[in-house]
Formats: sequence, structure tokens, C-alpha cells
Amino acid sequence: MNNVNREVVSVKPTWEGMAKMLIVLMQSDKVDNVNFAKEEFIKMGVHLDELEKAGKKVVEEVSS
Repeated sequence: MNNVNREVVSVKPTWEGMAKMLIVLMQSDKVDNVNFAKEEFIKMGVHLDELEKAGKKVVEEVSS
């Protein structure tokens, strides 16, 4: 019997990598793929807006 240690590693794509994958989906002939890509682009925008807001808050706190 193999004594192999197995470990699951979760890997998330970079923002750039995710955008590139979504662009590929946007060019798909399948409407479900295109709709998924649109929804994910919107989610990315929301996250980036939240990050920008949090960054501004940190700068304000440090500057005070």
C-alpha cells in the first residue's frame, strides 16, 4: 500500500487571471457562459469598489 500524504491546496486566480478567463467566456456561443461572465465581472467590480473604500479609510486613519 502506498503511504502517500495527500493534501488539498486551494488556489485562487489573480484578478488579471480571472478577467482573462471571463473574457474567454464572454466570447462563448453558450448564453449561460456569457451570463456567468457578466455576473462575475460585476462581482469583481463590487469587490474592487470595497477595496478602494477600505484603502481610503486606512489612509484617512493613518493621516489623522
